[in-house]
Amino acid sequence: MNGSDILMIRIYDTNGPTLVSEFKMSTNQTLNFSLKGGNGGNGGNLTIIKDPSVKEFNINYQITCGRGGAEHNASMSGRDGRDGTFKEEVRAVKM
Repeated sequence: MNGSDILMIRIYDTNGPTLVSEFKMSTNQTLNFSLKGGNGGNGGNLTIIKDPSVKEFNINYQITCGRGGAEHNASMSGRDGRDGTFKEEVRAVKM
């Protein structure tokens, strides 16, 4: 990097909780995140936990539900899922 601040990003599946991905990025970069439920499924829930030392963090996110599935005769379809949620918490993060 070029001397700018670096962020450590860890992505967990909280059903586990299992570490899904881990990477570093510059504070001038943007993290793009998209969560979408499958047919009739709810969108995911995204929680960002930032250490109080983080001064700059750019994120674009989209959390959407899945559409209801169609029946064979197409006169009825399943229910759409619910959109997910986004929240941001500021608390100490252990390395």
